[in-house]
Formats: sequence, C-alpha cells, structure tokens
Amino acid sequence: MAVASGGLGWIVSGRVLRPVRTITETAKRASEQHLGERLALNGPKDELKELADTFDEMLERLDAAFASQKRFVANASHELRTPLTVMRTAIDVTLAKTTRTPEQLEAMAEKVRRSIDRAEQTIDGLLTLAISDQGQVGMEHVDLATAAEDVLDTASPVIEELGLQVETELNPAGTAGDRFLLDRMISNLIDNSIRHNHPGGWIRIRTGSMNGSAFFEVANNGPFVADDVIPSLFEPFGRAEARVNPRTGVGIGLSIVDSIAIAHSASVIARSQSEGGLDISVTLPAD
Repeated sequence: MAVASGGLGWIVSGRVLRPVRTITETAKRASEQHLGERLALNGPKDELKELADTFDEMLERLDAAFASQKRFVANASHELRTPLTVMRTAIDVTLAKTTRTPEQLEAMAEKVRRSIDRAEQTIDGLLTLAISDQGQVGMEHVDLATAAEDVLDTASPVIEELGLQVETELNPAGTAGDRFLLDRMISNLIDNSIRHNHPGGWIRIRTGSMNGSAFFEVANNGPFVADDVIPSLFEPFGRAEARVNPRTGVGIGLSIVDSIAIAHSASVIARSQSEGGLDISVTLPAD
C-alpha cells in the first residue's frame, strides 16, 4: 500500500505540476526574440490556469511595447536621414564655393530651415504615434465640434491663402478619451484635407451624435485617389504618388489618425470620391 500510494502520488503530482514546468520553461525562453510565444494553457479554471493567462497577457504587452519601439527606431532612422542629407548637401555645396555671396548663404539657410522643420514634424508625429500605439489613453470629456473649431481657427491663414471654401455643420459630438490625442486626430484630418486639395477647392466638415456614437466627417475635392490605394495611406509614410507634395507633410498623418482611433475603440472609414479627394469619417463611442 505504501509503495502503491507513493507511485500514485508521484504520477498525480507530476500531472499537477506539469503546467508549472511549462510556465517556468517559457519564462526562461522569453526574451526580445521569443516574445511571440504563448502558454495557451488548457484545463479547468483554477489558480494555475489564471497564472498562465496572466503570464500570456504580460507577454502580449511586452511584445507590443518592443514592436512599438522597433517601429519608432526604424521609422525615425529612415525618415530623418532625408532632411539630414539635404542639410549636409546644402552646407557642403555652399562652403565649396571660393566666393560666397549673401544671396547664396541666404538660400542655404532657407534649405536648412525647411529641412529642420521637416525633421521636427517627423519626430513629433512619431512620438504621437508611439504614445497612441501603447493604447494607454486618459479619459475626459471631449467635444469633437469644439476641437474642429479650434483647428479651423488655427488653419484659417492657410485656408485663405489657398482660397478654399469651407462648409461646416458642427453639432455637439461629445466623447470620452485623451484630449491631446483626439485633438491631434482632428488636426491631422483637417490638415490632410487642406494639404491635398486644389487651389480654390472646397472642404466639408460635419460633427454630431447619432445612435450612441459621436462622429467627425471631413471631405475635400483634391486629386483622385483609387480605392485600392486608400489602405496604404493609413500606413506610416504611405502616400499616394498623386497626392504627395514634397514641400508639405511627412506621410504619417493618417497613420496617426488610425492609431489614435484604435486606442479609443473608434472606427475610421475613408472613401474615394468620383470628382476627386477623400471622404473620411471617424465614429467614437459617445460620452
């Protein structure tokens, strides 16, 4: 009986402690290169199952954090190389001349300044994208209509310079979220409709609440965008060739919009218009 009981206890303890060994081995293997592993432990919902699920959730968060960090480093190193190259070339060409006129020095300074502005836009956009990718957003009341009014006030000089006609229907659209990120989302959408437009074109902006949701819509009549190109516009630095202006934007605005929308459980729909331009709508849970 003693031998039988000892053997049975050894078998039972081995079966019970097997999940613990699995957790231990996975924890030892877990590193930056193996964060994709998951325990996915099956069985009854006991303490060991809860421990395994918690461990899987921790690996999921770590994997997302490392992926966001890698994207930030890769995108920054790729996109910052262009303005730095432009600045170095402008300075080297000017300094290579034996006699430099004030006009040449002024032209060089303007090129360097434009490159610095582009680098600042890229860094600012990448930081916002990294913050929204973390999915940790504050919760406070935000009215999308008020945010749209503020952005339009700031952009009014550019709108007047391009002769754009702006139609607005700004009804209250209350939602809950991070004010900085939601303001940035509205700013990027309106800025996108201004940058990629025709001189003398039009922009239509609507906000409101419907069926327990708050919405923001912006449409413009810029260059035509094919339906199969639209998904690539929401990828970092993805731009349609027909819509790219090398003097404006860094191709990250809509990817930031998409990331902020995901962090706020919102949906973004972009539609191509037959007369040109895009019609983009964002729907968020109402506050």
